[in-house]
Amino acid sequence: MEALLNKIQKAGLDVTSVNGEEAVIFWHHVEKNIASSPEEQALCLTLSAEYYTEIKHIANSIQELRSALALLSTSQNIELILHIKRSLSDRLVEYGEYTAALNEYVSSSSLAVEHGYIDDYAQAVLGMGNLCDAYGDHKRALRYYQKVDALDRALSSRSLRLRYKLCMLACHLQLNQYSAAQTLLSECETLSALATNKTLIGQISLYQAKLYRQKNQLEKAIHTLTNVQYIKGNIHSIWLFNMVRIEQAYCLLELNKIHIANMLLSAAERRIPLLKNVSILEQSLYAAFSDVCARQGNYALALHYEKKGFKIE
Repeated sequence: MEALLNKIQKAGLDVTSVNGEEAVIFWHHVEKNIASSPEEQALCLTLSAEYYTEIKHIANSIQELRSALALLSTSQNIELILHIKRSLSDRLVEYGEYTAALNEYVSSSSLAVEHGYIDDYAQAVLGMGNLCDAYGDHKRALRYYQKVDALDRALSSRSLRLRYKLCMLACHLQLNQYSAAQTLLSECETLSALATNKTLIGQISLYQAKLYRQKNQLEKAIHTLTNVQYIKGNIHSIWLFNMVRIEQAYCLLELNKIHIANMLLSAAERRIPLLKNVSILEQSLYAAFSDVCARQGNYALALHYEKKGFKIE
């Protein structure tokens, strides 16, 4: 990358002067006129893919990444190939193309094992588990996460260790395995001490609140959830923001504040169109709506929301 940046600078261009669609055009120009190897051209397409993602052109981003991989069909730069495949997998999941994403995860895991890239293997397996979660198969997802857990001491990325443990924690909560969840929560809190990913830190608070609610410590749960809103960066995570709202609604429901719970869920529902890959979020939302309606005695509407959740599955 450094060599490519030097070439760009010698050509009198400034990579920091462009954003959005202009950045896409910029990197296409560099790819065609300045990059001198398949690896450099692939880097250009990878960067243009990132800018496509920023402006919500996910399909274009996917195409750029596939084109980048095609350029590397004979390359020995395994690290770059794995990096691009990981980005492609993320985009495919975001776009709802789960089967294609699974194929990329399987391919990445095989390539990573063959060349000894342990972190990349773990990330691919973690992705497979995430797909199982998306389909509601939490037991199978947990088995994938446990494969990553077996490699815990060999992982070099602290953020990756925190991510997979949070995924395991979420599975334990879904399966009502609260003792295991509590143990993992403590591990996550220890790992988060040096973490910089604020969304991951926010997830810890979300899962702590779920455990508080399970213990009927509702005031503690609400206080914990309120603090999530003020962690810088979390407001940009639509998924986290809405999952916090859903959990707040459950706490308020337990406190018999049904009207406020309903308002929070309605606000969350309005935000769902901002995401394409929202199956887990929608299922959680409609399950909460169903519980609120049942508490109000509106069983017909409760059944309506329950059916909406089943349709997503």
